[in-house]
Amino acid sequence: MRTVLNGLVATHESHTEHVPPALLNWILNELKGFAGGEFRIIDMEVPAGLSLPTRNLIGPSCGDAPVEEDGGMDVYRGIRSGAKDRVWESRLIKMLPPQTRWFRIICCPMTFKVDGAGVVREEVGRNEVWEGPSLTLLVLATAYGIGREGEPTAPPEPGDPDIQPGGRLWREGIKEESEAFWAVHALCAPK
Repeated sequence: MRTVLNGLVATHESHTEHVPPALLNWILNELKGFAGGEFRIIDMEVPAGLSLPTRNLIGPSCGDAPVEEDGGMDVYRGIRSGAKDRVWESRLIKMLPPQTRWFRIICCPMTFKVDGAGVVREEVGRNEVWEGPSLTLLVLATAYGIGREGEPTAPPEPGDPDIQPGGRLWREGIKEESEAFWAVHALCAPK
C-alpha cells in the first residue's frame, strides 16, 4: 500500500546547510499543507524579522550584467566548497553574495519503505521495484536566494555528470543550453 502525506519535510539529503535555521523552520511551516505527490518550484518572499538570504547566482537571469571573463571581473573556475558530491569545476566570481528578499524552494516527492510496524526505514531507489508498504513525502531538495519572483531557474552546470549522455537529466540540447547560460553567469565565492 502506498500512502501520500501532505506537507514538506527536510531529510539528510536536503541541501540546506546554507539556510539559516529560523528561515528553514519558516519554510517548512509555511509549506506544511502542500500535497506530497509532485515536483514543485516555489518562490517565496522572506517576511520581515527573519534573516535575509543571499543570492549566489550573478548574471542576466537575475537582472545583473553578463559576467564576462575579460570585463574586469574576478572570474575563475573552482570546486565549490560545501557542495555535496560535486567534483566538477564551477564558474565562480570573487565577490560577496548580495542579500535578497526572495527565496526559491525546490521540492520533489520521495517514496520511503515502511516496515510492518509503520516505521519509515529507507528511500525506495530510483530503479527499485518495491511491492511493500510505502510512504511518499514532499522533500525539500534545496532552497536558495533569488533576485526576483519568477526568475528563470539555472540549468545544471556544464560539468554536472547528470547532463552527460546517460545521466538522469540528459536530453538532446541540454549541454548546449547549460554552456550558453553559464558563459554569462557565475556563482559568488569570495576567497
